[in-house]
Amino acid sequence: MKTKLLNLLILLSAVVFMTSFINADEFGACNPDKLYATNDYLYKDRYFKAFEKVQDNPKYAGGKDSIQAYFERALHFSGNETELVVRYHVTFLVNCKGETGLFELKSKEFPGYEKILNACKSMVKWTPATFNKQAVDCYFRLGFTNQVGKIKVDYRED
Repeated sequence: MKTKLLNLLILLSAVVFMTSFINADEFGACNPDKLYATNDYLYKDRYFKAFEKVQDNPKYAGGKDSIQAYFERALHFSGNETELVVRYHVTFLVNCKGETGLFELKSKEFPGYEKILNACKSMVKWTPATFNKQAVDCYFRLGFTNQVGKIKVDYRED
């Protein structure tokens, strides 16, 4: 029984892994057959486990302060969204041209998550990740904390 469950788990993991490549091709990844991911402290052993890690992460123009300011301008919580203290995690692909796509919420659908996803989709061009000094397609994670209506962005450049 344990062997059957293990085999099923391996099969499901392979399907999820292959779906990443199919979606990346539809999005416009530069090389959908070779995707990378960041060495994210939360996701390196989970969602990003199957991908080789980049040497330099994708970067948002202006860095941490700029991305924090962007989300403070872009997000306007109201109603019960202003009464929560919750974390949201969004993953997405930054292709070798710095274009973003394949946004996915990886946390619970707390109130306000749609606003966060929409704001992520409206971000301007990024500087792509590199591997061996070449721009590559890379999965990235942004974390958000809604602190009773005020947003704090977890953005790591390293």
